[in-house]
Amino acid sequence: MSFVILSMWCLALLSNDYLGHGRWWFALAMVIPILFVSLIVGKVVTTPLIPVFKALDQEAKPIEYIGQICKLRLPASASRFGQAEVIIDGDPLLIEVKTETDNEVIARGETARIIGKTEDQKYFLIKREVIT
Repeated sequence: MSFVILSMWCLALLSNDYLGHGRWWFALAMVIPILFVSLIVGKVVTTPLIPVFKALDQEAKPIEYIGQICKLRLPASASRFGQAEVIIDGDPLLIEVKTETDNEVIARGETARIIGKTEDQKYFLIKREVIT
């Protein structure tokens, strides 16, 4: 609709200026022809955009974080949340994390495994992962 309205506006201005010389009856008589031409212009302009809109219309698939390995960007403990990076399908995703127990603190740069979510569902629970 934006393309149709924009082309209608442009055609109305140009036709009234060059052909109608500011007469209101000419502008009123040109509404239907300008609408018809604008619909054609809108169709021609938007047809190449159909694949783009089809790609945008796809829903994102849910991501299963539990069981994934993450690398901490901010240190995490049970009392303070940290931030971890998870690589899924080659894309880095940042999530907020906490440790499962109070005595465990995971420092920045260490790796951990996501083992669950907190009761309020705001943070992921992690446990230090020892990679050998």
